[in-house]
Amino acid sequence: APNEERVVNLGLAGARHAVFNLTLDQTENAGFVATFAANIAWPNTSSINWSSTNQIIANSVICNLDPSGQIKIRGGANKTHVIIDMVGYLV
Repeated sequence: APNEERVVNLGLAGARHAVFNLTLDQTENAGFVATFAANIAWPNTSSINWSSTNQIIANSVICNLDPSGQIKIRGGANKTHVIIDMVGYLV
């Protein structure tokens, strides 16, 4: 939902960064989704952006993790569905 944040446990405790594909589906208008470590406030960045309704787009992301292996995802001004497809991690 717009401006919503959710914590996602990637099960990577001890890793420093996660590598994943971030896919958006059923976008509304224009917007963004940000991913960042779950133990910090949103750093005013985005990981993927879209420009119109009903787009399906993807982006590869390397994201910092908190010590327990979690990230937050944050939606921008409009709704979308988010798919996180893990590729790997960095220690």
